[in-house]
Amino acid sequence: MTLGAKCRQRRRPLPLCCVAALAVAAGPAIGAGAASPPDAREILGRAEAIRSPGVPFAVEFSIETSFPGLPGSTQLATYSLVAGGHDHALVLLRDPAANFGGTLLIAEGRYWLLLPRSTRAIELSESSIVRGDVGMGDIARTNLAARYEPVLLGQESVEGEPCWKLELTATDPRCSYPRILYWVSAARFEPLQLEYHGRTGSPLKRARCGPYLESAIGLAPARIEVQDLPPGGRTSTMVFSSYRKANAGALDFTPDGMVRFRDAAVSRWRADRPPPRLEEFAPSLFTRGR
Repeated sequence: MTLGAKCRQRRRPLPLCCVAALAVAAGPAIGAGAASPPDAREILGRAEAIRSPGVPFAVEFSIETSFPGLPGSTQLATYSLVAGGHDHALVLLRDPAANFGGTLLIAEGRYWLLLPRSTRAIELSESSIVRGDVGMGDIARTNLAARYEPVLLGQESVEGEPCWKLELTATDPRCSYPRILYWVSAARFEPLQLEYHGRTGSPLKRARCGPYLESAIGLAPARIEVQDLPPGGRTSTMVFSSYRKANAGALDFTPDGMVRFRDAAVSRWRADRPPPRLEEFAPSLFTRGR
């Protein structure tokens, strides 16, 4: 056979069965492509529906704070929270008992604090919001979907789990953190990690979220751990329990309303008994048939 004949033979088309077999082995052609990643706004919305549920609810939680290098410095406080959707919440300090009745109001990005024996609430400044247990409340309840613009940076793993990595930029000047990096499980859309950046651009806090639990209001956080940055600073851990549906319309999420809420709690407290539960001093929150 001549060289030309060999060349002509090599140019013969492959049988159809061979073409089909090669196509299966090679997978989809470029351009047929895999499905496009979800939109950044969709990822953020689905993650926030889990991290900070928008339905009215009540929950008990504790905050344990430790300071590395300071033995015996661990602090523990317990709270009751009533959420009226994404943008409104009342938080009542239950323990330490000496401070029972301290109350925090979160209303559309503004924060008020009512001390146990005070008759008037004070609105908190930005610098006060990011500190201590108030800062933990800000991290747990800020409406990120409404107050930030998301951009999808790509995929990145957190502790071996593939995640969508979002960059959030504040659209509300009252936001405590102008920039947040947000890692969301690519398989389940559960928030796994958030990194909060200050106005100078430096990272200030890192939050690790999870596990999550099935509750009366759907999937919700069981635990959020927040570490000051750089590592080696304070670490605070929130643990949530007893999620239940609530008739949040029974409460007035205003500074005057928080005084009435606090006074109702204090009126039912006796020094020789544990602080009253929400069901004891605000039964209308749990009225059936709402």
